[in-house]
Amino acid sequence: MRRKRRMRAEQYSYTTFDFRMNDIFMDMIPPFWGFGISIGIHLPLALGMESALWIDIEPNKVVQAFNRIKPRHFVSGPVIVKAMLENNIKDMKFLSTFAGGGESLSIEQEKKVNSFLHDKGYGGNYVTGYGMTECCATVCTGMPGIYKEGTLGIPLPKVNVKIVNPKDGQEQKYDEVGEVCFHAPNIMSGYFKNPKETDNIIKTHADNKKWIHTGDLGSVDQEGFLTFHGRIKKIYLTKGSDNNVYKLFPMQIENELIKNEEVLECGTIVVPDQEKIHVAIAFVRVKVGLEKETVRGKILEFARIHLPEHAIPKKIMLIEKMPYTQSNKIDYKKLEEKYQKENR
Repeated sequence: MRRKRRMRAEQYSYTTFDFRMNDIFMDMIPPFWGFGISIGIHLPLALGMESALWIDIEPNKVVQAFNRIKPRHFVSGPVIVKAMLENNIKDMKFLSTFAGGGESLSIEQEKKVNSFLHDKGYGGNYVTGYGMTECCATVCTGMPGIYKEGTLGIPLPKVNVKIVNPKDGQEQKYDEVGEVCFHAPNIMSGYFKNPKETDNIIKTHADNKKWIHTGDLGSVDQEGFLTFHGRIKKIYLTKGSDNNVYKLFPMQIENELIKNEEVLECGTIVVPDQEKIHVAIAFVRVKVGLEKETVRGKILEFARIHLPEHAIPKKIMLIEKMPYTQSNKIDYKKLEEKYQKENR
């Protein structure tokens, strides 16, 4: 449940961007998502801009629409950003904002995107942010002149962010990893007719303020930049060859494998092996024309060099097309189904 004042708070916190009357704002985020309706529709209309909604994510059609519309501001998910790198876009000088959300890119991917944008004449960097439907859309974002590679930006005006220990709720220090919590004027009142789930996510802290507990792991540095480290539910325990127990982070594996020059995309799932020990399975999409067994062996060798022993994927599975959800995030459920189907 969101009230009008929460929506207005979200809209006007973005006035730090160079938004002008009659600008064209092209949005690829579906309107059934909090960000899509708040930022893709309400924001441009509230600030006198033209909203150009485009929900067909077929890469060639996106590129054609982008070249035809020539928006001054463009917002999409990572699946579109990655696709644009592989398609022929000649000019981006008309852009003032190129932003993304839904799922963070690795530093390596972000560097590739920025290099691509600069080559096409765009003077800024790929801006990423962090938020959720429960806060209308966004609580942190990179901004013009306020950017740090590999982070999700700084809190928007009137937004408070803190990192707490998931076990005892104590606030963490700078650069320490914990659960991301935020207090802001744009947080929801609660889930419709579901007080139990509302109480699980909105909690009153010692300062008597209501804070949203996101279930995400993050850290904040001394400059106020937020870095995403994964979901709390996506941390697994595994056993190394020395029989010691280690934490297994799928995101760590993805961020390393994407650095391999032959890997275009990577999605990692965790499954129990025959001994009921958690192991990683990495799905990778590679450049066209590579011999499968050769490239699979190279990627596995790359993993052995760059990952700790307990995090080396048990199996590398090549995939022609990475599945995505409607909100432009890797569909890990479909990857799990594919793995189960091929390993019965």
